[in-house]
Amino acid sequence: MTGYSRWMDLLISDTHFGADATQVETWKHARFGELVDSLEGGRDRLLLLGDIFDVWLGWNGLVPAGLHRVLAILERAARRGVEIHFVVGNHDFSPGRFLRRELGIQIHEEAVLMPGRDGWEALLLSHGDEPAGADRGYRLLRWVLRRRWVQWLIRAFPADAALAIGRYWSGKSRGHRVDPVGARRWLERYRDWVAQGY
Repeated sequence: MTGYSRWMDLLISDTHFGADATQVETWKHARFGELVDSLEGGRDRLLLLGDIFDVWLGWNGLVPAGLHRVLAILERAARRGVEIHFVVGNHDFSPGRFLRRELGIQIHEEAVLMPGRDGWEALLLSHGDEPAGADRGYRLLRWVLRRRWVQWLIRAFPADAALAIGRYWSGKSRGHRVDPVGARRWLERYRDWVAQGY
């Protein structure tokens, strides 16, 4: 086929690395590695739609136990020239500078419209917890937690205490449900393709 170029956009969300027992985490790391290692540099994109980590608080010099394997997989992809985008979720809302500085990942703190390729329409990337689809209490919590000064305060806590609090809230958030009417109103603003996690 003339003019045909093969490329892949791999979309992954809600892996919640760090949330499960060791055996499950080992299985998740292996599957994640297989998928990401299949991407070719200079052509393919890895689009992470939030909650890749169960708790990520964006420390610049500290990687929580067990997450180094995930970071190694992402580093391999980045070194091969795979373009990596990360739309933050409600469990990894505070990316800090580490992912951007050390791995070259493009961080998007809100939904982002990715340009189309080879005649394809644009793709809206979203974690899926946007304010229009959530209850008032969650919208307030989301707004507060995404303030830079709040994230700075969280990172100022001793790491073990901050992670324990994060894991507690992580478990509590699993019961949260999206309001379908609000979500539909939010999505109707876009006419192209939409990819959401959550």
